[in-house]
Amino acid sequence: MADKENGKASDQQTLIQPAKYKPIDPAQRTPIKALIKPVPLLLLVVFLVLAVIAGYVLTARSVYLQVDPLPEELDIDGGLSFKFGDRYLLRQGEYRIIAMAEGYQVLDQQINVSRQANQTFTFALKKLPGILHVESKPEGASVLIDGQSIGVTPLDGFRIEPGDYQIDINLERYLPETGQISVEGLNRDVRFQAKLTPAWAPVTLTSNPAQATIIIDGQEQGATPATIELLQGEHTLSLQLKGYQEWSQRFRVNANQPFALPEINLQEEGGLVRLVTRPAGANITVNDRYIGQSPVELNLEPDKQHRVDIFKPGYKTTSRKLSVESGTSRDEIISLKPILAKITINAIPGNAKVYVDGAYKGQSGQTFVLPAQRQKLVIRKQGYVDYQGFITPRTGLGQQVSITLKSLQQARWENVKPEIVSPAGQRMKLFRPEPFTMGSSRREIGRRANEILKKVAMQRAFYLSLNEVTNEEFRRYNKSHNSGEIKSINLNGDRQPVVNIGWEQAALYCNWLSQQASLPPAYKVEKGKVTGFDEKSTGFRLPTEAEWAWSARGHPGGSLKFSWGNSLPPPAQAGNYADLSAASLVGRIVDQYNDSFIVSAPVASFKANARGLFDIDGNVSEWVNDFYGTQINLSGQVDKDPVGPATGKYHVIRGASWAHGDITELRLSYRDYGDRGRNDVGFRIARYLE
Repeated sequence: MADKENGKASDQQTLIQPAKYKPIDPAQRTPIKALIKPVPLLLLVVFLVLAVIAGYVLTARSVYLQVDPLPEELDIDGGLSFKFGDRYLLRQGEYRIIAMAEGYQVLDQQINVSRQANQTFTFALKKLPGILHVESKPEGASVLIDGQSIGVTPLDGFRIEPGDYQIDINLERYLPETGQISVEGLNRDVRFQAKLTPAWAPVTLTSNPAQATIIIDGQEQGATPATIELLQGEHTLSLQLKGYQEWSQRFRVNANQPFALPEINLQEEGGLVRLVTRPAGANITVNDRYIGQSPVELNLEPDKQHRVDIFKPGYKTTSRKLSVESGTSRDEIISLKPILAKITINAIPGNAKVYVDGAYKGQSGQTFVLPAQRQKLVIRKQGYVDYQGFITPRTGLGQQVSITLKSLQQARWENVKPEIVSPAGQRMKLFRPEPFTMGSSRREIGRRANEILKKVAMQRAFYLSLNEVTNEEFRRYNKSHNSGEIKSINLNGDRQPVVNIGWEQAALYCNWLSQQASLPPAYKVEKGKVTGFDEKSTGFRLPTEAEWAWSARGHPGGSLKFSWGNSLPPPAQAGNYADLSAASLVGRIVDQYNDSFIVSAPVASFKANARGLFDIDGNVSEWVNDFYGTQINLSGQVDKDPVGPATGKYHVIRGASWAHGDITELRLSYRDYGDRGRNDVGFRIARYLE
């Protein structure tokens, strides 16, 4: 117990007791100024400022701002900037440049200062527009700048960009005015004044008597006397007054040049005479002044006699004295007396009908009494073309007119083309064959049994190609065809005749030509094979044997035995036959003859025959249209337009070739046949005219 009490007493004695606050005596405080030393503080501030400046200088870039023209004010927003001479120190970053100068638009641009040490930015201040003022006398004119309308005068305060412009001032009834203006801009004034010139002039009109109605260009403009403003140019003036003839005249007005027409004396209105002649078309003069042809209206001065003369070729001249009262009208009909002449009109053939000026006069062979003037003559006869022309009978002359009429058939032939060109370019000549005899006499040396004599009359005109079909022409139909060669001697040249083709290939080629020319095919074809021949077709085909024989043998002196004449040997260059050069290729040749070609020659290498055909004999033999046959005509009748047998195995081949050299083959009456192509057989094309 005693210990506890002692312990408590001991703890209480060790507690810290708060001290009582006792304010310091102001007299005993130390002043703050005494604590801060002035010199060290100043040095610190200077150091800090220098450090900031040094840091800015080290990080800033030298920037040159070039502004044209020099601005009166220039501000830089976006950061701290220092100007040294004509340069600025700016730190890296974006800044806004604002520049101003009088007469220019305010420049407001952004620049981006990069890390580059020295940088230049160039700016051009844009001029403010100029202020345009336009005046005109009179006012109200439209103003155009470079063709664009900007208003009417007076035009005040129109803002316009600097530059050179064309200015046009237009006002109705005034001449346009054009000028040039230069606009400096800078908000400065530009003035343009126009004094417009009238495009019209006052025209003074007077008449005797007065009060005539004035009509200008179809518009009534008052009555005389009057002064009228008319635009420059040509005008038509008419004056009308009841009881007087209308006066009319064209005149020209010059801009802004007043003038007066001399006083116009109006003529009293005349009387009207409607003059009709029978027949019409007579020439009329009044008081020796030509008026025109009847019927015609004559406006004659009243109360005065006028001499009217009427004349027409073939009629007697007639004169009349006419007078009229003012304001009256009447008809005057005058019948002219014809001057007659005799003319005899003959026609061949006779008994043709004669028409003069459309009127039937009778039959030819008569003498007609007709007016002595130019008249249309028509002579007409059935089966003949009308003759149309003009005759002028003359008095005192025994005139005769003889006309030969042209038959319809003759006229038709004159309109037929004598030569045509096929779609493949082959020239074809028109023939109108006369009757002839095919075959040869039994007494003819070299004759074969199939050359039977028979009379032939071909009534259908036909075209026949001047040349044999060439390789080039055939390849337009069959591009792959090759005529081949013989012992390395070429037969396939473009201008050489096509060979090594059968009759059917030649016929199909003809059908192809017909198709190109939009003509009906001559050959009937089924499944690519020729099955028949259409005799009525006008399409391309092979010549008939009769056509070939007539074309080959015809000559002014009669039918030929050989293409060059009637005896051997052939003259030089008579044609391409088996000559000396071909001896190594063929069995028999023409002795002592050389035509310079071993095999086929280019077509037309030798002269044409009497019909104008080339190589009709020689060069290559030719397929013809007919099936091969040996029909005997015991009756002696004429065979008309023969086309050969209706059927057969072989087709006829006519003419000698480069491989033929004996007398039998060289004769024009020689007939061969075959069904396959050979290296010396080609063809030419034909077609009927109608």
